[in-house]
Amino acid sequence: MTIRIMALGDSITQAANETPSDPGGYRNDLQRILGSKLGTLEFVGPFEDGPSGSDRSHAGIPGNFIDGSYRPPAGDYDPNGAVNNNIFDRLSDLDGISNNGSNLSIESYQPDAILLMIGTNDIGNKDTPANAANRLKNLVNTITERVPDARIFVASIVPFNRAGVDQGTDQARNYQNVDPYNTRIPVVVNELAQQGKQVTFVDVSGAIKAAEANGTYNLAADYNHKPAIDPNGDVLHPGPAGYAIVAQTWATALEKAYQPSTLVWNDSVWFLENANPASRTAIANFSLPSPYANWAIRGTGDFNGDGVEDWVIREQATGRNAIALLNPDALGNRTISFSSVNPLEAQSADWSLRGVGDLDDDGQDDLVWNNTSTGQFSVWYMNANRTKRQDLRFGPNIRDAKWQVETVGDFTGDDKADLVLRNLATGQNVIWEMNGVAPVRSIPLDNVSREWELTGSGDYNADQQTDLVWRNGSTGQNVVWAMNGTAIAQRITIESRSGPAVIVQN
Repeated sequence: MTIRIMALGDSITQAANETPSDPGGYRNDLQRILGSKLGTLEFVGPFEDGPSGSDRSHAGIPGNFIDGSYRPPAGDYDPNGAVNNNIFDRLSDLDGISNNGSNLSIESYQPDAILLMIGTNDIGNKDTPANAANRLKNLVNTITERVPDARIFVASIVPFNRAGVDQGTDQARNYQNVDPYNTRIPVVVNELAQQGKQVTFVDVSGAIKAAEANGTYNLAADYNHKPAIDPNGDVLHPGPAGYAIVAQTWATALEKAYQPSTLVWNDSVWFLENANPASRTAIANFSLPSPYANWAIRGTGDFNGDGVEDWVIREQATGRNAIALLNPDALGNRTISFSSVNPLEAQSADWSLRGVGDLDDDGQDDLVWNNTSTGQFSVWYMNANRTKRQDLRFGPNIRDAKWQVETVGDFTGDDKADLVLRNLATGQNVIWEMNGVAPVRSIPLDNVSREWELTGSGDYNADQQTDLVWRNGSTGQNVVWAMNGTAIAQRITIESRSGPAVIVQN
C-alpha cells in the first residue's frame, strides 16, 4: 500500500528555522516516526527541501496566505502580500511559475493525504480570526472538490514565540489572535465533515502547548535555537524539538486514518480497509511465539504507545497471562509478527478477561475481568511499563450470573471506557457508562437472540466511534453494528466464516 502525502502550507511546512544539517522540518521526522507502519509513504509537491536520503518533496511556500481576498493594511504590511502569494490561487499551479510549461496543479499530484497548516501569515498581517477561518473554510472546501478522493488533515497553526516580540507592539497584538483563530479551525472542519467531506482536524498547537505545560518542551529556547544566526530569536518558526512535536501529531492523525482496522480471530487477522468493515482486503495467519503457542488471545489494546493494538494472551487453566507486543512495521505489509512477550500477573481460573480499554483516561489501556461464579468485576489499572498499578474490585455485583460483561469501549465520548453487558438467557444488552471506577448509568441497546454472541468492539469504519461485532457460531454469519455513540447507526453484514473460529478482539 502506497500513500501519497502532500505537505501544503507556508514556511513552517517548508521548514524555516530548521538546522542546516537537517532541514526537513516536521516532514523528515514524520518519515522516521511512521517508517513502514502504514506501508510506503511517498511525499509529493513541486519543491524539495530536506536531508539527502529522505523524501524531500513538499508544497510549502514561505509567505503563503490562505487566499488572495484579504488585503493587509498599508504601512508596515504589504497590501498585496496575499494577492501575490496564497494557496488558493496556487491550486492550479503549485510552484507559482505559470510559464514553465508544466501542469503542477494539485490534481496532477494525485495526493491521498494533504497535510494543511495555513493562516500564520494572515494572522500576522492583521487579519481577524473570524475572517481567516471563513477563508480557510472556502479553501478546504475547494480542495475537497478538486481532489475528492484525498483526505484533508487541517492543523491548528503553531504558537508564536512571545519572548521574541516586544509586548504592546502591533506585532504582539496580531499574534494574540493565534489562539482565537485556532479555536475556529475545528468548527470549520466539523462543518465540512458533516457535509460528507473527508476532513480531519489535527491540533498541532495543542500538542506543543501540552508539551510546554508538562515541562518536556521549552518553546522560547527551541524557537531561539540558533542565536549565532538569529540573535533576536525566531517569532514564528519552531526549532528541531518543536518540529518533532508537529511530526508526532501528524503521525498520530495519519495512523488513525490509515492504520487498517483489524478483526482478530483466534487463528488469523482480517485487515479491513477503506473505512468499510465489509471490505476485507487481506488475511494474515499467525502462531503465537513459543512457549505461548497453546495460549488464547483474550483482548487487544495498545500497551506500548506505538499506535498498534497488542494482544493479551492467557492460559485459562493455570491463570497465567502475558502481553504479546505486535511489530507495527509488519502491519504495514499486512502480516503479523511479534517484537516481544511481556508476562503479567496471574489471575485465577474463575476469572475471565472480558475486555481492554482505558477506563480512567490516563492514556493506558486497562484490563476488565468478570468472575463468572460470583458476578464480581475487577479492573486492572495498568502502568505505562505494562505492570498492574491497582486491582479494583467493585460492585454492584451482578447476582444473576446470566449477565456478563461482553466487551469494553468508549461509547459516550468522554475518553473513559464503558462496559457492554449481555443477558445470555434473554438476549438483553446494555451499556454501563463508567466514570473510571463505577457505573454511572445503564443505557439499553437492542435485544439480540441467544444464538448470536457479542464478540468484540473496535472502530471498524474509521469514524472514531466504537463499534460492536456479533457472530452467529452456528451459521458463521458476522455483523458489525456501526455505532454513533450509544446509538446503532448501521448494521453491516461482513464476510461469513464457518467452523469453530472465534473473534477475540475486545
